[in-house]
This record gives sequence, C-alpha cells and structure tokens, in this order.
Amino acid sequence: MISFRENLIALSISGLCLISAMFQERWIFDRESNVFERHLGTVFLYSRLKRRLDSLKCVSINEFAKDSSASNDNRRLILTRRTVSLSVLGENNEIHKLDMAKGSGINELVKTAQELSSFCDIPLVDEFSKVTPEE
Repeated sequence: MISFRENLIALSISGLCLISAMFQERWIFDRESNVFERHLGTVFLYSRLKRRLDSLKCVSINEFAKDSSASNDNRRLILTRRTVSLSVLGENNEIHKLDMAKGSGINELVKTAQELSSFCDIPLVDEFSKVTPEE
C-alpha cells in the first residue's frame, strides 16, 4: 500500500507537472477573419483576448538590460546580458508582449518580428537595430 505521507513530495511534484502540462499560451493572427487572439492559461484559469487584426498599429522590438550583482572577496561583478522583447501595439496603445529572447535567440526573434510585420501589413519599429549574437 502506498502511504500519502511518505510520498507527499513526489505527489506534489507530479501534481505541479500535470498542471504545467495543461498550460497553454497561443497567439493567433488570422487575416481572413481579421482576428488577433491571445489564449493564455490552464483548464482551470483561462483567458482569451480577441481584437481586430487591422486594429494593430505596429510590431515593436525593444532591448532592455537586466543587471545582476554578485560580490566575491569585496569585489563586485556586474553581468549584463542583452534581452530583447517582441510586442505588438494595438488600439488605445495596448501593448501585447509576444516573446522575449536572450543571446543567440535574438536573431530568431528579429526574424519573427519582420515576418509578423509583413504578414499583418503593419510597420516594424526596431529599437534594437544592431543585432549581434553574444558569444
């Protein structure tokens, strides 16, 4: 017989994995139906946002730096890693953040932004113009 008490940690981890497996984040851009949708959540907590595709103003690429500090023998080491976000701007200046990337994933994110801009026939605002992957 399996004791609940003895297997509490394993059952908790299994439960978290099950809930995580049910998580969904999906963005839909449909030109034929003129629909832009975001689906986000699990079976229990789920939200859906639906807007007209022609209400989108632009696709935006922004860079921001995350600084983290660590001390070692009274020395401070500051590591800066480039992080880029992909967003679309909608009516009433609604910002819909689609994705983020670091390092070598930035090039793929920029490529996605260009394709999305072309697909939706809206301008691309590239505030991160020089794309160079981190080595």
